[in-house]
Parts: sequence; C-alpha cells; structure tokens
Amino acid sequence: MEDTVQSVECLVAPPGVFWLAGIALLALVGLAAVLRYRANRGGIVPFESEEGRIEISRGTVRSLIEKTVEQMDGIEEARCRLQQKAELAVHLSVTARAPVRLQELDAGIKRRVRSALKTQIGLEAIDSINIRVTDVLGEVDSGPDDAPDGDDAGPPRTGRPD
Repeated sequence: MEDTVQSVECLVAPPGVFWLAGIALLALVGLAAVLRYRANRGGIVPFESEEGRIEISRGTVRSLIEKTVEQMDGIEEARCRLQQKAELAVHLSVTARAPVRLQELDAGIKRRVRSALKTQIGLEAIDSINIRVTDVLGEVDSGPDDAPDGDDAGPPRTGRPD
C-alpha cells in the first residue's frame, strides 16, 4: 500500500505533475485534430431519393466554387471554406484585380456560385455566401481628384481636433 501511495505522490509532485499535464494536453490536441479532420471529410448530400443518395466530397464542392470564382473577371485567386449545419454556408477569401467595384464583385460572385452549385451538382440549400477580399492587385483607381483647383488636400485627417 505504501508503494502505491509513493507512486501517486511521485505523479502529483512537481516534475511528475508537469508530465501528466503535458500528456493530457497532447491527448486533447490530438483528439481535437482527429475530430476536425473527420468533420471536414464528411460528404455533402444534395440528392436523396427512394433509390439512395449521392454524396459529394467537401473538396469537390470547394474546388467547384474556387474554379467558378477564379474564372470571373477581376478575380486573381479564390479560396473556399465550407460550413454545414442545416444548410451550407460558403466562406470565400478572394484576391481581386484592380480596378474593382466591390459591390458588383460581391453580387456577381454570389450569383455565379449559387448558379454553379445548382446546375453542376443540384445543390440549392445554401444558407449564406460570405466574401472576404484579402488583397487587390494592380493599379487602384482613386477616382476623380477632389482637391479644388489642383490645391493639395493637406495631410490625412487623424480624427483629432487641430
């Protein structure tokens, strides 16, 4: 009995307790990685009938969305992340080419992605399409010069009173 008590005391005393905490933390990180991997590998089920169902991998859906967006004028690169609960949510990160009108780009991307998912794989249950523009490449058109008669507009405002 005394040997068991000494073994337990060894584990809860300062170097042993750190080893236990490290092993527990490593186990939790490993479990989280496995669960995340399994969640991302799940198929999306757009069709279900009496004869069965068809599952399309998340990678296939992501690839279709990325290729659809990258074929658009004004887009250099697109990366997609999917989230599925009751319906599919699409999260896109895009690199645009200047000149770009963000409102038109947003509407065009959403229209083309919905259309591609519907026509290519029959997926209509899309909750949202969220777009993040991560970069704009090329010369940015600053629009018409707002400075009157060529005067310099001065330094940028900081929001503080002068």
